[in-house]
Amino acid sequence: MSAIPSSLTVTRSALFGSAALLAIALGCAESRSGGGTDTSASSSPSLVSASISGGDVVLTVDPVYVGGTLTITQSAAGAATPPKVELSIASATLRIPSDVPLATFAPLMAGPATLTLRDASGATAEGDVEIAERFTRFFDATADVSVTLSGAPAIFESGATVTISGNAGTKGLQQRVWIGSPSGPVSSIELSAGMVAPGATFTFEVEAEASGVHVVELTGANGLPAAVVPIYVGPSLPLALSALDGGFTASKTIDAEAMASEVLELVNERRSGAGFVPLVASPALTGMSQFKADEMASAKYFAHSSAVTGKTVVDLAADAGVTGIVAENIGVEYTGLRVFLGWWWSPAHRAPLMDALTKSHGLGAALFDAASGQVVFAQHVGTE
Repeated sequence: MSAIPSSLTVTRSALFGSAALLAIALGCAESRSGGGTDTSASSSPSLVSASISGGDVVLTVDPVYVGGTLTITQSAAGAATPPKVELSIASATLRIPSDVPLATFAPLMAGPATLTLRDASGATAEGDVEIAERFTRFFDATADVSVTLSGAPAIFESGATVTISGNAGTKGLQQRVWIGSPSGPVSSIELSAGMVAPGATFTFEVEAEASGVHVVELTGANGLPAAVVPIYVGPSLPLALSALDGGFTASKTIDAEAMASEVLELVNERRSGAGFVPLVASPALTGMSQFKADEMASAKYFAHSSAVTGKTVVDLAADAGVTGIVAENIGVEYTGLRVFLGWWWSPAHRAPLMDALTKSHGLGAALFDAASGQVVFAQHVGTE
C-alpha cells in the first residue's frame, strides 16, 4: 500500500510521459531564456510531487522555483480566455486549499490542463497534467461520533489494496460500510454481524482497481455519516474543487420544480455514464417529496422519521399509493447542485441513485431558514 511518486521531469528538448505515474508526472520542456541566459537542461528528477494530507492536496515544488509562480491552464472550446490559476510559490510546499483561497481554483474543472513553473528570473518548465474531480470534505465526521482512520486519503497506483482502520468512537458504528466507485455504482461490506460497539476497533480493505476517486463511508449509530474517506487512484491530480467548496447566493425564492429538474438531470447524467437507464420524474414520488420537505420546513426538523406524525418513508409511500421499494434522501443546502453533490459524495446516499433497479424520481424543496436562505430537500427514488 504505497503512494505513487509523481514528478515533472525536465529534459533538454522534448515532452515525454509515463502512464504508470500520476498524470502530473509527465515529462516537460524547460526554457532558461527568461532570465537572459540559456542554461539548457536540468537534472532535477522531481520538479513537482503530489500527495494527500489531511484531505488536502499537497504539492512539493523544487526549491529553485521558490519566489516564482505555478500556473495551471486549461483549454476550453469556444472560450475567449482559457481558465487559468496562478499561485505564488512562497515556499517549497503548497497546501491546497488550506494555504490558498478556495476561490482561486474556481475556474478549474476536471480534465486535461497544462502546468507551468516559472522561477524568479522568468525561466520556465511546462508539462501536461490531468485534473480529477476532487472529493469535497462535506462529511468529515458527525458531532457525536469519533472515528480515527489510517491508510487514506492518499494517491495510489491502480489495483492497490488500501487498508482502512480505526476506532468506532463513543457512539459506535453501523456494521455496513459503503464504497462508491469512480464510475458511480456503490457496493458495501459488513464490519461485523451487528452494530460495531462503542470503542471497538475495526480494519477492512478496499480494492482500488479503477482510476479515479473511490469514496468510503462509515455510518454512525445515529444513521448519520460518521466519516467519508476519499481514495485517489492515478493517473490524475485531485485539484478541481466542487461547488460545495465555493460560496453561495442565499435566495428566499424557492423554485422547487426547477430544482427537481436540475437534480434529475444531474442524476441521469451520472446514471448514463454508468450504463443505467435514466430515472423518470414521478408525480406520486414528487408529491411525497414535496410533502416531506414542506413538513420539515414548517416543523423545523431534519430527520427521516417525522417529528410531527412519526411516519417514515414506508408510511409516506403507503399513503401515496406508491408500490415497490422507495428510498429517501434528505438534505439542507442552498442549491440543487450543492445538495446533489452532497448526496453523490456520500455513498450511502448515492446507492439508490445508482441502482439498476430504480426507475422513478421525485424531489421536493422548501425554504428552511429565511435568514440564511437555506433550503431543505427531500428526494425519493423508486423501483416502480
